[in-house]
Amino acid sequence: MESIGETAVIGKPAYDREALRQLTVRDIELRLDRIDNVIAKEVASELWAILFHEGVIAHSVIGRIVAELGVTRIAGHGMELLILIVNRLRRIQFSEFLLLDKVLLKEKLSNMHWSWHSFDFLPSKLDRQGRVRFLTGYMECLLPDGWNVPWERARLAYEIANPIIAIAAIFFMLSQQDVLPVRIYLPVTLLLMLAYPTQTWLVNMYRKMRLLALYISFTDEFVGDEPA
Repeated sequence: MESIGETAVIGKPAYDREALRQLTVRDIELRLDRIDNVIAKEVASELWAILFHEGVIAHSVIGRIVAELGVTRIAGHGMELLILIVNRLRRIQFSEFLLLDKVLLKEKLSNMHWSWHSFDFLPSKLDRQGRVRFLTGYMECLLPDGWNVPWERARLAYEIANPIIAIAAIFFMLSQQDVLPVRIYLPVTLLLMLAYPTQTWLVNMYRKMRLLALYISFTDEFVGDEPA
């Protein structure tokens, strides 16, 4: 029986802007055909599908000439963030997470916040989709110096707190309308009005770049060097 680690590549490549500019959408799609390990291929295929479901890559790209678009075009303004995340993920060997049971997965998350340990937030079933949910939810937590809360909880906390803070800031500025000089009041009010949509855009960009980085790093581990 094939070992899960036999086709895994330990020395994952580092990326810079030029390396990602040479990588096209078609290139990363064709990686699926070059993964021999059955379990890893199923997980990679699921991650590839998520890139479309989450709007990281538009459905119109595949099957058309635009499939030759570089990853840099897909990343857009998130390019530097993508480089940062994908290079951090080089430190994770994903193959070891494909067969671990829930007890061992919890041990891998020993750095989590105490509130996480009070509940069982792992997927109820560790089938293919369950392990994909684990990787997409906890990838930042798998690093030695990683997060101590999973992405979904961090995102949820932001989505709850940000509108509350925005509304409170608006009411505060309204209360200061007759107190602060116009030269101070107007610029500060404008900044507050722009803060909420800007932060929302940044969170959405991070959401997309983390998924793209995960797919690239995961497939790096199982396909080896790109063909000449």
